[in-house]
Parts: sequence; structure tokens; C-alpha cells
Amino acid sequence: MNETAQKLLDAQVAYVLDLTRGKRFPRLIKEKTEIAFEWMATVTLEQVITQERVMDIIMRNVVDRNFGGGIPEIAGEMTRRVLDYEGNETVTLADIFPRRIFDEMVDKAANLKNARESLINRTVRNPAYQGLVSDLLLGVVKDFLLSENLLSRGVPGLSPLLKLGKSTVNRAAPGLSAIVEDQIRDWLSRYVEIAVRHSERFLMDFLDENRIAEIADAQFRSSSSVPLASHFSNLDADDMEDLIVLGYEFWLSFRKTPYFLGVTQEIVDALFEKYGDRALSDILDDLGLTREQVTLEIVTAATPVLKLMMKSGFLEQAVRDELAQFYGSPACQSILAPGAQQDKAAKKTEAAGKAEAEGEPAPGKRPAARKKPAEGKKPAPARKGPGAKKTAKK
Repeated sequence: MNETAQKLLDAQVAYVLDLTRGKRFPRLIKEKTEIAFEWMATVTLEQVITQERVMDIIMRNVVDRNFGGGIPEIAGEMTRRVLDYEGNETVTLADIFPRRIFDEMVDKAANLKNARESLINRTVRNPAYQGLVSDLLLGVVKDFLLSENLLSRGVPGLSPLLKLGKSTVNRAAPGLSAIVEDQIRDWLSRYVEIAVRHSERFLMDFLDENRIAEIADAQFRSSSSVPLASHFSNLDADDMEDLIVLGYEFWLSFRKTPYFLGVTQEIVDALFEKYGDRALSDILDDLGLTREQVTLEIVTAATPVLKLMMKSGFLEQAVRDELAQFYGSPACQSILAPGAQQDKAAKKTEAAGKAEAEGEPAPGKRPAARKKPAEGKKPAPARKGPGAKKTAKK
């Protein structure tokens, strides 16, 4: 790299570093953000990126990317810190969950009549629920038949007789009670469907909008003033970490399913149908992202990093290495070479003119040699002055 290129490199490095100091950096970011937003007002989403490219990005970074085990580990550690946070001892549910929002959520849930009725129907038709109803009925019948009841209390001497009969039956035929239980269960199975229909009808009538609001109100009143630590006491940190790991494993599997890919494609298509022919600035406006916010976030995030990079010398070296490739390139050297020669010639001309003005030989030139007199001739005597007399006659 010649001298001229080196000086230009040093000057540009100093200029770039100066842009990151003091108030110049925020001003620079603001100016560039303004230019970027003005440009984004002239281009549409479809001009910047296509649907195919968006799907490619999703495939690389969401579907095919190997995230490793660090994500669930970090999530588990952060969850443990949240559960152990000392503020949980004093902060209540009412402090973080405004009653107005809670009531709006309950009101919305209570008005989802179709969803509520479908949930009740699915619940009571579940075999587990039907088994629960059957066991409850069986327990009631057994307790009625083999225990003291209103009938035995109303008939003198019947209660001791029932107790004696039950004890005698158990000693005489230990398996008879089980046989009776099986017969009762078989008898009840024919009436379980009737009981399920009755319970379904009861739940749908009972859990109307007003009843749901009443239940939610009572629940909020009883739990809103309780510290969060009391609510979290039933959550074990190890169990939470296990749930996070299970959720992460589900996600890794779910993202590979055709359903996920199909839904993702639908979302991308809908995005381009809505914003494809609109300017990028309109999309940012809909997202609530302003120029001032972008400038503030960039300056806030970048300023301390730039200061650290400047202090360590990393920034200057990085800028210098990048620009040195340009100034040291043959193309740049060939452009600067004629200029360097012209500068050198100009310096020589300036030095020669200065030397002549002082009566000295120009730099790089030898002093002129005196001419010797011709043979047979004597050198003319030097004059002593303007008024000197001639000493020789022709």
C-alpha cells in the first residue's frame, strides 16, 4: 500500500470511529432510520420477499433446525427462579390480575354456550365418567341395603336383625357379598345411561351464564388476596421442569407433522393476502412500530456495546481490516498511483523554483561548470568597477 492510500485509510478509519462517539451516533441512527422508513414507504411486501422465501425461512429455522437441549434447560432454570422469587410472599393475584379483565374473561367464557354444552356432552359420554356414576350408584345401594336405614329404624328389632344377617352371611358364605355386588352392578349398568342423561341435563341447566359468573366471582374473592406463594406451593419446581421438557418434546414432534406445515402455509398465505401489495411502512404502522421507537431501541442497545468495542480496540481494528482490503487492492492502487506521481513531480517543481529564487542549484541538479578560455587567448581582465579605465587598446 503506497503512502497516499495509507493516509486515506487512516483518515477514513478516524472518520468512521468518530461517528460512534458522543451525540453523533444517535444523530446518525436517526438520519438512517428516517431514510429507511422513507424507502419502506415506496416498496411493498411482495417486492421485498416472496411467500416461498418465507416458507423456506420457517423450514430452516423452525422445522429443520436442531435447537439442542439448552432451551428446555434454561426454561426450567428460569421457572425455578420464578417460583422461588421472594416477591411471591407479598404479591397477590389481585396485584397482577385486574378484576375488570377477569370479569371480561369470565363473561366471554360464560357466553360460549355451544362450546360449554359440547364440553359437558363429551365429559358425561366419557367411559370414565360413566364408570364413576356406576360406582357412586353401587355404593349408595350397598350402603342402603347393608346398613341401617330409614326402614330398619322404623321397624322395631329390624336393625339388629340386619346386622346379624350381614355378619352371618359373611361368615357362612364369604363370596356371597361379592356375588350380590356383581348382580347389583349388572342391574345398575342398565340404568347408567339414564343417569348420565339426567346428569348432562342437570349440568347444562345448572351451569348457565349467571351461575358461571357466580362461581367465578366466589373463586376470585377467595383467592385474589392470597399471596402468590400460596398458589405456587402446590407446584414442585422439579415437576415444572419435567412438564417443560415434555412440552418441548411435544413441540419437536409437532413441528414435523403435515398439520403444522399446512397451518403454517395458511398463515403465510393469509399474511400476503392482507399485506402483500401494501407498503412496508403500513405494516409497521399496524404493528405499532414507529421511527422514534426504532431509533431509541437501536441507540439504547448499541451504545454500550460500541463503547466496549471502542475501549478494547476491537472496533478500530475491525474497521481498519475491512477498509484496508479496499485501499490495498490493485484497483485502488492503480487509481492512486498517477496521483502519487503527480504529487511527487509537483513537489520537485516547487523545490526547484524555491532554489532558483535563492540562487542555489535546484535539488537533483549539479552546478554549471565554468567555460575554459580558448587556446592563444588571454582572459580579459576583470573590471574593478563602472568607472574603471581600460588597460588595453585594440
